[in-house]
Amino acid sequence: MNNTSLLLDNERLDLLIRLLRVNDDIHDTGKLRIELLSDMSSFEAMMQAAARRHLLPAAIFNLRNKGILLPPQTAHVAGSSILAQLADLDDQFNQRRAILASALHEIIACLNNNGIQPLVLKGSISLISGKPEWRFQRDIDFAVEPAAADVAITALQARGFSVCEDMERRPHHLKPMERADVPALIEPHVKLAGIRAREVLPDEVLTGTVNGQSWQGVNYRATSNAGFLLHGLAHHYFQNRGFIYGTFSLKGLLEFAFVIAGLQEADISELNNLTEGHPRLKAALLLWCGVAKHLLGVSPPPGIVLSRAIEKYALIVSDRYQRGLTVSPFTGVREHIAMTLRHAPPTSLVRSTLPPILDGSRGPVWRDHEKQRRNASGLLTDV
Repeated sequence: MNNTSLLLDNERLDLLIRLLRVNDDIHDTGKLRIELLSDMSSFEAMMQAAARRHLLPAAIFNLRNKGILLPPQTAHVAGSSILAQLADLDDQFNQRRAILASALHEIIACLNNNGIQPLVLKGSISLISGKPEWRFQRDIDFAVEPAAADVAITALQARGFSVCEDMERRPHHLKPMERADVPALIEPHVKLAGIRAREVLPDEVLTGTVNGQSWQGVNYRATSNAGFLLHGLAHHYFQNRGFIYGTFSLKGLLEFAFVIAGLQEADISELNNLTEGHPRLKAALLLWCGVAKHLLGVSPPPGIVLSRAIEKYALIVSDRYQRGLTVSPFTGVREHIAMTLRHAPPTSLVRSTLPPILDGSRGPVWRDHEKQRRNASGLLTDV
């Protein structure tokens, strides 16, 4: 079974991680600036790493925000220089986000007019809040009650959206929809996450964090900050099988770090309450806090304590990721169980160990090993 490095010869993941660090001092940023500007091949290799992980907008944002290439709030630069190319990419990204935000508003208004208040999911919330600015959207996700699914689809069809008949309907979402003027697919969910994510974060638990919101005259629902954090963690680390391959998505981790850095005391309390009695989710939360600390410079907030074992494992996973490596499903599941059992009461040993063993034994893990480990590592394309 192939577990060779996923890194390409012409990419510098190490430089990308240094660029993306949330808490960095001026000295470190200055050293990175000198390194990038003294060797444009290193700069290009860093951007290649960003492109493979859907992190080009985040890379450009940090280059500008940290003053490495583009001064903060720079005006558009004309010409064919690297500055001009980055400015063009930034303009295209911002225009695309504006179009998607407008489409999401239209979708919510359409559903409101049909008695539906959708639950906006995952990164689609950033189209409403505007934060984080660098969040790349592949699709627009929202959930409706299963009983309202047909009404929702009919209403959206009346607005010009069409069902992608050649695409798959999954247990947690209907077939995607599209419209020519919207540069992303629309994914109406009838469950809040895929089956592996729901195993660790059941819909009924996540639904308990939901509250109503308004936005420019429309009404929608959203999870709390703690619910949003755990939903993203469950999606990346469990649904996308990160735990099976002992890896993670850097894009997912960056968004996780962004949320963690802004949590308040009440959010931390809710986070601890939500993970109580869910040892697999608790172990994953602490691991990602440890990895975010080591790679992105974001320390866990007060109220989240990392044990020496978690710190040690986070270092192992961080080093593994930086080298582009994954582990076999046997090893990944064993590591995950070892961390889980530290948080599992004796009465839940079977519930804590059997699901990951079954997940690691599924056909796709073995038939599509290369595709699955790439997906678990956040490499959604072969770019």
